[in-house]
Amino acid sequence: MKNQIKKNKEVVIFGLFIILLASLFNAWTITIIFSSYNAFISSLNFRTIIWVFDILCILLGYLFIRYNRKTFLSYLVRRVIKFMVAVFLIVLIFELLLRLTSSFWPLQTQDVIFEKYTGEPGGIYFTDPRYDLQVMKPSFKQDKMFYGGRWWLHRSNKIGIRDNRDIKKADIVLLGDSVIYGHGVNVENSLADYLDRLSGFTVANLGTQADYPPYEYIRLKHLGLFLRPKVVLFFINGCNDGNDFAIYHPTEYFINKLILEKAPDYSKGVEASDYLSYYKKTYPFGSIFLDNLLVYRFYHKTVKLLNKINEYKYSPFSSENEKLRSKIMKKILTDANRLCRINGAKLIVVFTGIDVTIHKTDPCVDFTNLCKEITNAIGVPYLDLGEESPDINFLLKDGHYSPLGNKWAADCIWEYLKNSKLLMK
Repeated sequence: MKNQIKKNKEVVIFGLFIILLASLFNAWTITIIFSSYNAFISSLNFRTIIWVFDILCILLGYLFIRYNRKTFLSYLVRRVIKFMVAVFLIVLIFELLLRLTSSFWPLQTQDVIFEKYTGEPGGIYFTDPRYDLQVMKPSFKQDKMFYGGRWWLHRSNKIGIRDNRDIKKADIVLLGDSVIYGHGVNVENSLADYLDRLSGFTVANLGTQADYPPYEYIRLKHLGLFLRPKVVLFFINGCNDGNDFAIYHPTEYFINKLILEKAPDYSKGVEASDYLSYYKKTYPFGSIFLDNLLVYRFYHKTVKLLNKINEYKYSPFSSENEKLRSKIMKKILTDANRLCRINGAKLIVVFTGIDVTIHKTDPCVDFTNLCKEITNAIGVPYLDLGEESPDINFLLKDGHYSPLGNKWAADCIWEYLKNSKLLMK
């Protein structure tokens, strides 16, 4: 008899638990927690599914409470509870095993699982749908950035750039890829921070991982010039940027559309920029929790992990693609120079001369020489850091600048700026 009473209590408690769970996790609460990360979750179809599921759960909970004396229901509840406990223990064991063995995984696997160069809950980006452009989440902190076997800290300020300060005006604006962003190093060891301290001028770092010239142009037009700089350093990585054209495949129509867009009124200040207009404030309670579970990240990134292991090799450019790339670069640099000149800034192209690309389509020097010809033709000065061979200690294992390399590059750039007398206190 006592055993029967205990079974009945289990049924009632389980029924109440199901009703409470359905009440808390309804279409409203789930949309608030997850909608910023998945368009489907905020759709009408998803909300309808959740409401139907909640109603069924509440009905099931009522049946458990109402008919708690049924032996079958008591048996069913015990089995369900045991199953849930078993699943929880299995997930917990796998999570512990993954955390204990993570340092022994192949580096490519670690890169995919721990990478934060994403738009996921713990990632540092969101996507601007106008240009399919990755933009840094403003006022965002990520203490576990990882790639290439290195961990570092990421901080962005209110305008969505990597900086510990909230700045409204800058003397020097940097545009570039992961080399300029400061991949693999903390902000105080980045090129931008070294240049800021060395020169005494305010430097704004708009460098973003995986950027290439068309994206740098967008950042210049929609944010960089709002900072009213005196100098704009447009970094070109001959290896990465040349090959990125084979990855992004920009069309001439897309480039013409970018250039023909009316330039905003930069005199209104950075508050008038539309750079962050597609950013949505998130409520990452449930999402961040899942994002920190290695079991979930393995499940979520299985396809990406397989693609990473079976790396696709890009084929070399055709002669038609070469002509298009040349035409696009000329348009980008010409209009960037025009915008800078109109707004009282001096555009300088800087070639980094280092190789961090995975996809090889042509020698780095080909694209670098192409850009040098264009800069000479349109009257834009350039500085080639690749002409000086940096010490091996200046590079990380994946080819990006180490703290010493960033300091060396900042020294070279500051020496060039001093000699050109473009900045006056």
